[in-house]
Amino acid sequence: MNGSPRRPRAAAWVFVALASLCAASAGFFAAAARWPRPLPPQAYVDSARGFSVTLPPGWRVSPVGGSGPGDALVLTDEPATISVSILPPAQASGEAVARAFNGTDAKILEETEESIDGSAARRFEISGGRTYSPPKNAGKRRSDPENPAPAYESLEWKGALVVLRDGGRDLGLKFWSERSDFETRKASFDAFAGSLRRLNAASR
Repeated sequence: MNGSPRRPRAAAWVFVALASLCAASAGFFAAAARWPRPLPPQAYVDSARGFSVTLPPGWRVSPVGGSGPGDALVLTDEPATISVSILPPAQASGEAVARAFNGTDAKILEETEESIDGSAARRFEISGGRTYSPPKNAGKRRSDPENPAPAYESLEWKGALVVLRDGGRDLGLKFWSERSDFETRKASFDAFAGSLRRLNAASR
């Protein structure tokens, strides 16, 4: 009889201890989610603009100076191009595409949502008209010495754009290539876009 009143008190202490443990665990994991994730050793880091990406092998890199809006990184594998741009926040899909493709004849074929760096991003599949691009044999002589290869050639293109909100700006990841080559090269862009990390934890 003397021991029976203590059992409810012991059960209450167990409940309090479990609740405290759960709260501490939740706080730990919430804080851990905000910790910067380690970047892969081959990552390209742009500290001035606050992002990093893993570059696709074989693509030529053209870093762009400054830290303001516009292109931040351009990769080429003629005639295809991948770039990261700093864009003002767009209020409409058409506005985002027009800014990224600089007013070219770009039409939205499909708009979807995907996750980039743990946040929702908008992805656009783009159909373009014709553009001029340096051919692979630009400047080289053909079999006819009187007719060298042209400096530029006209080609039909297709592209993709991923737009990720990053604080008071948008990060635009753009890709375009010759239409007939788009599906083959798209895997490189998908891996590139999926590797993007924002370095400013406050923008998450």
